[in-house]
Amino acid sequence: MNSMIQTQLLRDILGNNTLFEVEEIDGKLEYKLDDNGEKIRICEISEIKFNHISATKDNEYFKIKNGQRLTKNVLFTDNIGMKNPVEVYSASEFDNEVFGYIEEEDLFIQNPNQNIYHGKTILFNTGGSVGAIRFKNKNYKYTVIDNVIVYKADNDCSCEYLYYSLESIMERNSFNYSNTLRGEDLSKANLIIKMPKEKKINNKLYSSYKLQQSIAKNIEEKFQDIDKKISIIETMMKVLELKIESFLDERINNLSKKKDLISLELTSSNKYFRFTKGSRVTKSKVMSFETIENNIPIYSASKFNEEIFGFSSEGLLTKNGNVIIKNPSVLINADGSTGITRIKLNNPFALNDVVFAIEVLDQEISLNYIKRMIDNELIKHNLNYSNKLYESDLKSKEIKIKLPANEKNIIDYDAINKIDADVEKIQKSNMYLLKIQETLQLAKEKVLQQIINGEI
Repeated sequence: MNSMIQTQLLRDILGNNTLFEVEEIDGKLEYKLDDNGEKIRICEISEIKFNHISATKDNEYFKIKNGQRLTKNVLFTDNIGMKNPVEVYSASEFDNEVFGYIEEEDLFIQNPNQNIYHGKTILFNTGGSVGAIRFKNKNYKYTVIDNVIVYKADNDCSCEYLYYSLESIMERNSFNYSNTLRGEDLSKANLIIKMPKEKKINNKLYSSYKLQQSIAKNIEEKFQDIDKKISIIETMMKVLELKIESFLDERINNLSKKKDLISLELTSSNKYFRFTKGSRVTKSKVMSFETIENNIPIYSASKFNEEIFGFSSEGLLTKNGNVIIKNPSVLINADGSTGITRIKLNNPFALNDVVFAIEVLDQEISLNYIKRMIDNELIKHNLNYSNKLYESDLKSKEIKIKLPANEKNIIDYDAINKIDADVEKIQKSNMYLLKIQETLQLAKEKVLQQIINGEI
């Protein structure tokens, strides 16, 4: 993607920093309009001055509360029949995932120090999906357990502005990549939120709260703009995927009509490839880095091509029942990001139990071709969106790899390479779209950086 186009795209998204008056209607921030139906301008964000406020201590803007311990066995899975139910949240990356329900009376019997919330709060995970931040605006009672911190905005603080501010500083400090997070970790980090100072413009005084709301609305619009563009790009990429799927189907069907095709079960072992399953490996039994002895990488289910689960020795892995793969392979996620495939050229390596491998034994067969055939089959049979993928699914759906062959039933490598080249031509458009998508994701990070720097 041309860097000039990338720069222009970022400028278009990030450049609008004019603040307008907003008001809260039905729990949402909306622009106030004048008699002509126009938005009422306040000023540019660059004209605002800020106070620096600790993000980890109670202050005039917000209070911080720790969740209290509640075990799953005292909770119900739904609130049916409850007189005064309280919704309970645990650490989760999903906004609406509920840990359980409990009667308010029983809640205080279990823990007299438990806090009950209503309306707007921000939940920050210190366990589970560490660093995940959720905005809550509930018209009913709810509470949290001990792996969640609650930020409760006071009257002078916009909860929306606080949410975006916390998200920006937590991401910058990489707390969203920790295994666990303690209160002292937050305190040591000296996290700062920039709160706008009140400002008088044209004889009209705008409080810090009003300016916070205006800034939050500006951020909200930027994110909506980015998400809308990402949605369009994803639709265009899906169309290209369907085009490739259709192209492969047509080419394979043509070869099939002429009987110029070798069709092999994906789960089979033959002279061209070998199907391999992983074996369970726990994080406690692997090294997070490579050593002279522990030099075998282990791959688990991931959407990231280069992500490695850990390292171990060949002896320990063999004793654990893991197959040491020593040929270029195509990996298939059987859980997590189910159905995602990755090419692995580096060997030897091993697999966790949530990954399959197609170990390509014939080095003249294109790995890209094998990967595309697998992708195409998984999409066709809706196996790339299942919760979990089992070997039995691949067998029952009769998932096959189809290889072009000549009249002597020998693999036609030239035909494979020709299909590869034709698909790559189609994918050139996809690469351009991927670059735009990356730029849009970068724009989200830039918006959060602007919050930190007070440059919204």
